[in-house]
Amino acid sequence: MNIAFFMQPKSRVAYINSNDTVRNAIEKLRHNNYMTMPVIDEEQKFVTIISQGDLLFQYGTLDTLKDLENKYIRDIKPRREIYTATISTDMEQLVEICMVQNFVPVVDDRNFFIGIITRKSIIKYYIKESKTQYQKGVMDTFGEMVKAGIKRIALAHPFDNKEERDSYIPFVRKMCNQYGISYYLDDDPLITDLFEKHLNYGTYNIIFYKNEEDIREYNELKKYKHTRDYNEIRYEVAYRFGKLLSYSDETINNYIKNNHEKE
Repeated sequence: MNIAFFMQPKSRVAYINSNDTVRNAIEKLRHNNYMTMPVIDEEQKFVTIISQGDLLFQYGTLDTLKDLENKYIRDIKPRREIYTATISTDMEQLVEICMVQNFVPVVDDRNFFIGIITRKSIIKYYIKESKTQYQKGVMDTFGEMVKAGIKRIALAHPFDNKEERDSYIPFVRKMCNQYGISYYLDDDPLITDLFEKHLNYGTYNIIFYKNEEDIREYNELKKYKHTRDYNEIRYEVAYRFGKLLSYSDETINNYIKNNHEKE
């Protein structure tokens, strides 16, 4: 992956000029509520990263700003080595740098400052990637179970929005072709006493099935729920849903009994 995907361009980054006074630098840090900021020179080339800790180490206290009007950032030497990245830096190198820096300055081949990549953006990416791989693993497992006839229908883990759900469709199509099964995009999941309401209410899902009569029965069950007094048929609806999921009677009754958040 090109690291430009993670980069905040220079136009969106607050930075300090090397010719700024220490007072100006402190004011910029405080105004932006940052502990550290990149420093660039008059040619827009990257110089270093400066932190409030660097300034405290150099001057002891930052309370008397007037005393710092004649001291300049260019005269301060950072207490640690600063690492940068270029567009050609690979992800492994980028992660290693993020382990020791809150953000990584990005420069071109002439050392002109072009942006930063934050540690937070890298962490968020890997969390999302981990979630994606987990979801695909769940789908693949359930898909194979449907193929083998172990389950009549199987549900992916619910999605909070349609866009996220639909982003998996290419993977789902390929998996279903591999296993010889079908999928159904469910925009209004069936809520029963089988599972706690919050797990599926207002979510979007993907249902895997092998036989058309099973997905047809699922949709008919959703309609049936709204054609009668629900309190009179709630156990029946939950039971029939459990059977579509190929649960045993014991499992169905245990789920219903232990569900303390019924609709």
